[in-house]
Amino acid sequence: MAYIIEKFGNVWSTAVELPTLDGKQPRGIRGIEGSMIRLPGGRAYDWRGGEQAPIAPEEVTIEGTWVAASVAAMETKHAALLGLAGQRSKLWRSNGTNQHWRTARVLSIDAPVEAGFATWMAYTMRLELAAMPWQGTAQSPNAALDTSPKVVACANSGNARVTNPVVTVTAAGSTITVVRVRVVGVSDIQWSGSLAAGQSLVIDCGKRTVRRAGADAYAGFSLLAGHVVSDWLRIEPGVTAVQIYRTGGSAASTATVAYNEGWL
Repeated sequence: MAYIIEKFGNVWSTAVELPTLDGKQPRGIRGIEGSMIRLPGGRAYDWRGGEQAPIAPEEVTIEGTWVAASVAAMETKHAALLGLAGQRSKLWRSNGTNQHWRTARVLSIDAPVEAGFATWMAYTMRLELAAMPWQGTAQSPNAALDTSPKVVACANSGNARVTNPVVTVTAAGSTITVVRVRVVGVSDIQWSGSLAAGQSLVIDCGKRTVRRAGADAYAGFSLLAGHVVSDWLRIEPGVTAVQIYRTGGSAASTATVAYNEGWL
């Protein structure tokens, strides 16, 4: 079954249900920015080269009808939908079994009134979707750092690259002074500092923040010579072998890579 946009809100179970009866919804991907530069003499240069273009923000329009059991129920639903105007939250789609979400903002809600249809209303909603793929099943593979490097196998059963994983390293036994996260031939990032036993270092690759025990620790972050992409870390469709290195700490230290599978 195809995925249908059904709800808007932070959590699927409590999100506001959107009108889908007799609906019309977009399919596919829009807004990818071109990278071809026209040159004199009829030639051209693609500045992105062989690199896959990232998912761009896009505006979508969804149409659907809501039928209520009573006039009062229709007024309640109408008020709830109008209350979404301007909000930024998660837009949810479902195929009846699985749910995907994507950050979005409601730009407009149009619902013309037709005489004689007090419990029936057709809606047109415009939304602006964030520059990201649809987020599928949450994954959080983890491992004890009993060797250095330790490979954490990150599976992505979706069809889109994930660029916002969160890497958490927790020190045990003694202080960790260097944490390195590497995907061979792609990315190579490192943090240097003092991560005491029991403390966690959180590297958010989407927000591009580094925090130690909840405090900013970006000053210790660097990109190494083997880092050749614009993102800090990528989880590709399939399985990505993420290598975690540590200097210091004990074999009881741990690492977790948290992300959602990516879908187009």
